[in-house]
Amino acid sequence: MVTGIETTGVVLAILPLLVNQVDNYVQGLETLKSFRAKRYLADLHTYLENIENQRVLFVNTLEQALDGIVDYPHEIGELINDPGGSLWTSPSIQSGLEQKMGRSYEPFQRKMAELSHLLTLLTEKLELDHQQPQEYWDNASVVEREVKKFRHIFKKSVYTQLLNRIKEVNSLLRTLVQQTDELHFIRKRRLGLNQRLVWQKKSREAARSLYNIIIYGQCGACPCKDEHHIRFVLEPLPPKQVSLAGIPGNPRFRMVFSSKANGGVERAWTDGHEIEAESASNQHSLAISRLNMLLAQGGQSSTGARRVRSPSNTIQNICSTLSAVTISNEAKLPLGRLSDAQHQHSMYYVRCTTGRETWQSLEDLLAKGTTTTIPSVQPNSACGATFSRKSRSQLALNLACSVLQFHGTWLKANWRPSDILLPGEEGTTNFHSPYLLPSVETLKERTICNQQNSNSNSSILIQNEALFPLGLALVELSLCQNLDALYAPEDHDLIKAEAYLKTALRVMETVETESGRDYADVVRQCLLWHGRKQDSLEDEKLQERIFQLIILPLMEYSKIFEG
Repeated sequence: MVTGIETTGVVLAILPLLVNQVDNYVQGLETLKSFRAKRYLADLHTYLENIENQRVLFVNTLEQALDGIVDYPHEIGELINDPGGSLWTSPSIQSGLEQKMGRSYEPFQRKMAELSHLLTLLTEKLELDHQQPQEYWDNASVVEREVKKFRHIFKKSVYTQLLNRIKEVNSLLRTLVQQTDELHFIRKRRLGLNQRLVWQKKSREAARSLYNIIIYGQCGACPCKDEHHIRFVLEPLPPKQVSLAGIPGNPRFRMVFSSKANGGVERAWTDGHEIEAESASNQHSLAISRLNMLLAQGGQSSTGARRVRSPSNTIQNICSTLSAVTISNEAKLPLGRLSDAQHQHSMYYVRCTTGRETWQSLEDLLAKGTTTTIPSVQPNSACGATFSRKSRSQLALNLACSVLQFHGTWLKANWRPSDILLPGEEGTTNFHSPYLLPSVETLKERTICNQQNSNSNSSILIQNEALFPLGLALVELSLCQNLDALYAPEDHDLIKAEAYLKTALRVMETVETESGRDYADVVRQCLLWHGRKQDSLEDEKLQERIFQLIILPLMEYSKIFEG
């Protein structure tokens, strides 16, 4: 039984022969001087052009169908140039095409068989053979016979109908292949979206667990807890490479612990200690531990790389643990584990940060100037010169993902640019690792305030308390200026949040001019969210909407500036 891929080879063999033989007729008729021959020549030129067009379209469709199945350019070149070759009978190509086409494979096979039949029928109708042009047209009887045949051909509509049907079938084949590629892209994008959503949800749950443990658990047992500060680094983006197998790895969080205390349980630790927490569910942690035990003899980890020692002890008091740290040459020094009923956080010591970094708030950075010409503000390029569009687009995406992951825990409800700190060394600013710097006691007070819903900036005009501060920040990043500097008398309101909203909406036209319509649409979504006011970020449907309407467009916007 002839397979679908073998039928494709037959079609590929017939088409060039058909083109060559019709071209032979054209060359022969061009040698005749009669008016009748010239009339037939014009018709034959049309036939030749139509068939050649169909051949090119078919080869293009074939190359698109075989993309990803055979090697390019060697195997694809061999298949196209040698239609009768052994490669056309390869089972791997047949199975590869069937797997790629999916439910489109059977219609593809049927249309390929129909195209083969139509081309064979057209060849028979035209009575084409393999004689050379000079053999036709050097003989007067041959000329008379061929002219009569053309007169017969062009008087009957059957040939036109055949050509039209060939065009239709070829077009259907092209549509099937194109739809297959489009569906593959859509499924991959949908899978990537689902994977990122799962990763965001997983990270949000892990961040909340780590927050509760540090604020109310082991860290809370320290007598000098009120003097502790935690610089929480905002790195909420999932890995860039999303494979069909899923996003690998567990969420990781970076923090720098510091203290103003002059004494502690054992000794003062005024130095900044950078810690990395790798978070996993208890079930996952148990599975990885067992796997690493099996691989330990070979010196490998479950990832196949050199194994980093996993913390084995439980941290009872993080202050005492950090006070006892001694610097080693180990890349990541295991400190111990923090855990609750659902999660286990492996804590690793990374480095000491004392005296190495300076910082400034996003509010201070934006206060340096503007890149726009808003009537109420004098243009100043100081901010725009150091805070590029690329850096602002990346920070906008970072803040949007941070809202989805850290709102209600590490990120307070009514945050502003003054809460976002940017590290820098020797006068340079690192826009890729913004962080928060609250004290432990402040975090506790904030949590109680959030639970009591006592936010004085609340307003009936704000449809989503989590997205509203993000919308304001996106306006400020777009215009490279703080909202307070953009304020106009008509924006006045007793409730500060409503005054901010009026200012932001008033400058939206300038935001769209500076950052484009898609970015401006994201800002409008944040400021004027269409949804129930009582919806919580714990709602997975709300998370999905935010990801699709806010984060994905900002991802695409950020890609514009990637060089």
